[in-house]
Amino acid sequence: AMGYEGVETGRFYGRTAKELKALVGDAGLELFALQLYPHNLTEPQLGETIRFCETCACKRINVAWYRGSEENLNDWQLMINVLNHAADVCAENGISVAYHNHDHEFRMKVGGRCLWDWLWNGNGDSLRQVTGTPRFSSRVQQELDCGNCLLGGGDPVEWITRFPGRIPTVHLTPAISDFRGLKPGEAGLGSSRDRADWPKILTALRQCGTEWLTVKPTGFPGDLADLKSSRAYLKSHGCI
Repeated sequence: AMGYEGVETGRFYGRTAKELKALVGDAGLELFALQLYPHNLTEPQLGETIRFCETCACKRINVAWYRGSEENLNDWQLMINVLNHAADVCAENGISVAYHNHDHEFRMKVGGRCLWDWLWNGNGDSLRQVTGTPRFSSRVQQELDCGNCLLGGGDPVEWITRFPGRIPTVHLTPAISDFRGLKPGEAGLGSSRDRADWPKILTALRQCGTEWLTVKPTGFPGDLADLKSSRAYLKSHGCI
């Protein structure tokens, strides 16, 4: 396992929950989260998703991706409603639900502020048509992808400090916008083109109470070299 302690995955390649649990356990890893999609959390599929988590002994669901319209915020409110409901039901089964960002949540603007801000602090807009439902409920947690945040124009440290105790898992994705000319092993955390200030980010995460740092080099997904170099970088900064 190259010194890693756990894994987050949303790709099972036809494996059952029991087979996934055995595969991860045989590698000496903890399956600390599943990355799923909003449709996995809608009824009636939500019950099946919960049973899958229970069978593979996973207590976290992180919603991997969603992209609604910037012009019609009801797209986003629909997804929020799905997650709020799922978080309530999952909590009864000892499972937490979180939302994972990409760069577009920081590029999109709502009334002069970025969409990420609107998702968690929705007061003051005119979207409420029937009920006074806020944006994400207090049961929905965050999985902040620090590299995507930065590439979208956000400041990871700002958002980490604004939500202490609400970010149990993060993605440490190198903030690299151009991989041309790079080779495997040259695109990990702290590499030459990585724009992230990881010492500051890691300090903020320690203070925030984050439990899992998910290393996610994206330049060469079929190669392990950047996973190895990223672990070495984290070790040099006292994270291992």
